[in-house]
This record gives sequence, C-alpha cells and structure tokens, in this order.
Amino acid sequence: MAHITGKVVRAMQKAIPSPEGVTVGYSGGPDSVVLADALRLATPSRPLSLLMIDHQNRDISKEIAQMKRHGDQLNALCRVVPVAVEETGNGWEDAARKARYHVFDKEEGTVALGHTASDQAETVLMRLIRGDNWRSLSGIPKKRGSYVRPLFEFSRQDILNYAAERGLHFSLDPSNQSRDYFRNRVRHEILPILRRENPSIDDGLINLARDISSLRAVVEQNRPATDRLDIHELPADDVMRAAILSDWIQACGRSRPSRESMQQLLKLTSSSAGSKNSSIPGLRRHYNELRWDHEISPPPVLKIAIAPKDSRLRLVQPGDRFRPHRLKGRSKKLSDLYAESKVSRWRRSQMRVLAASDGRLLWAEEVGLAYGVSSTEVDVHRSDGY
Repeated sequence: MAHITGKVVRAMQKAIPSPEGVTVGYSGGPDSVVLADALRLATPSRPLSLLMIDHQNRDISKEIAQMKRHGDQLNALCRVVPVAVEETGNGWEDAARKARYHVFDKEEGTVALGHTASDQAETVLMRLIRGDNWRSLSGIPKKRGSYVRPLFEFSRQDILNYAAERGLHFSLDPSNQSRDYFRNRVRHEILPILRRENPSIDDGLINLARDISSLRAVVEQNRPATDRLDIHELPADDVMRAAILSDWIQACGRSRPSRESMQQLLKLTSSSAGSKNSSIPGLRRHYNELRWDHEISPPPVLKIAIAPKDSRLRLVQPGDRFRPHRLKGRSKKLSDLYAESKVSRWRRSQMRVLAASDGRLLWAEEVGLAYGVSSTEVDVHRSDGY
C-alpha cells in the first residue's frame, strides 16, 4: 500500500476502531471521496452509507451520478437529501452549513465528515478576523457526539496525493472559487499572503486551535458543580481565572460577560471585599463566595418504580440522542429538545436519563418515556409525586 494511502487508512482505523456502520457526508469533492474510499479499505465489511446534501443552488446531477458509481464500487448505500437554505444575517455559507447539519443530526450511528487540517487552519483564521471569543479559536472539533473527522491530521495536498495514488475520480464545486464567500477569500487571497510572510502559518493556526482546545478542557474540568463559586478555588492567573468565571456564568444560563464586566469581576474576586454586588445583574460576592440572587433549587429526588434489568439512571451526556413520542420514532439531540422546551443551560447539565444496558435512552427528565417504551416497562417519577 502506497505511503500516503497507508497513513490515511491507519487514521481511519484509529478514528473508528469498531466495525460499526458509518454515514459519510459526501459531496463528490476530493475530501469526501477519499474519506469513503479509506473507510472501506480500513474495514472491508463495514456497513457504509454515502449521504449527499442537495442545497438546490445548482445542478448536481453529475455529482449524484459519480456518487452512485463510487457507491457501487464500495458496496455502499447512496442517498441524496434536498434541503431548503434559508439565508440569515450570517450569509449563505452559514445557512447552508446549518441545513446540512440538520440532516446529519437525524442520522443513526457515526457520521464521518471530510474536514482536513487545511479546513481547520482556515476556520481559525476566519474566527480571528471576525474577532470571535477565545473559545471559538479551538476550531472544528475532531470528534463531537456522533460526528468524527478522521482526515483532520492531513492537509488538502495530502488528500489530492491519496486520490492520485488510488486513481480516484472527484468533482470540483465551481462555487469554491467564488470570492463572494468569506472562506474562499481566506483560502485563495488572505492565507497565500500570510504564507509568504510565514510559510508555517497553517501549522501555527492548527497548533493554536489545539492549545485553545486544551485550555477549554481545563476550564470545563474546573467548572463548579453548583450555582455558587468558592473564590479561593480560582487560579491566581488572570487569564485562567477569567476563562473559568466566564464559563461558569454561561453554565448558569447567563450570557457571556462583556470585557468591562469581566475586568470588574476579576478585581472583585481578587480583593478582600466582604459582600458586594458585581456589575453582572444578579451576581454578587458574599464573603468568599460568588452567588446569584435567585438560588437554583436542588434537583428533585427520583424514584424508579419499574425499569429493565441492568438499566441505570445517569446525567445527560454530550451527544445523547432521544426518541420522543411526538417525533414518532425519529431521534433528536437531547440538548436540542431541552432548548426547545426553554430549559436553561445550567439545568440541562443536571437533567437525568434512564439508559438501557445497550445504551438506548428509555426515559429522559422533563421529556418522558421514549417512543415505543410503555409505562408498564418503565416508571420513573419524582418522589414528591410530580
């Protein structure tokens, strides 16, 4: 097996070690074509599905025909799903991305996407140019919930080299050359200028994303588990202190504090003040604690009257999907269901689910029984009778 081909295939085996079925987000471009090919080489018996999204902004009949030919070669199921792209103030690109993920979110099992290291560098630079908050500089996650991006360690040139080694045919979307789109301007105009000044700029942007991702992990690990924060447990470093405070405030269901509010809060938590209000509405220092004026009541005690053997009650986890009765068997992210029900971000992290031994969710707090589960199989209720 040729050099780059072997490296990519090994990356597939590492990213998705089990032989479970995978849906590939397939556009017909080099990234998705290489991704599908490498997944099949990595696990010949794996159930594979190629899913193409039709944004209905141009004729994609050639791409569909190519996908069907490739699907036949890979013994993969091929599907095309049309979407309506409703452009908002963030532009067509953002609206199209949201439309794609709305379809991907409904897929069962792992969804593999063809993002590369080059995409990561572009994304981080775009967010820097826009002046986004520090968290966003972690870029695109390699794995999140059911999504996995196995090509993340390879550049766009690596992907083209793989396609050449394997003799793969792919399509090139003409819109990728249009300067009407922000990403294309970054890719074709801004990054080439930066590379002349620093040939390693792509690696620098990717390393920045990794560093910010590590910082986010530390911040989340140090997030207080309650709506009160012990000031003595905050780090002395102002950058880490500000990051943990901002994360905690947002976890409590409040909006991200402004730079001015954060500067005031840093002074408040570093001083010897006894009790004093902060500039953030509802948040005050009470001796060695930060606390909110309106306390969040502790979660109610749950009683499991009936449940299958080996099922267990646990907290909601990122990526959890649930089949509510109103969707008649279709699954949806629990985080989205809670958002639709106006459950605050803070309370969402405290919600509990009953999981079967095979991982299926049978019941979810504030949602109820899963589709197809009857009250004779599962009975979970609050001990106060509600």
